[in-house]
Amino acid sequence: MVKKGRSFEQSTVDFLRKMQFEAVDGARDDLQIGNFKPDAIGAKEGVLFIVECWDGERLRSRSLADKQGKFKAKFA
Repeated sequence: MVKKGRSFEQSTVDFLRKMQFEAVDGARDDLQIGNFKPDAIGAKEGVLFIVECWDGERLRSRSLADKQGKFKAKFA
């Protein structure tokens, strides 16, 4: 199944590569870290960046701070 935002996810992966991140992966349905399925990942200077892309239309109904809190809780 191809997700609606796949082209944006691929653009994010391409950006991470262009910025010389290491271990870049994403824009695929089978990428998984534990029970979480990120849209893109990459490492830079010893820090792992985990990217979850959201459709702006869906995000408008929630506050960004609430969304960030729920995202952080997945890794606590």
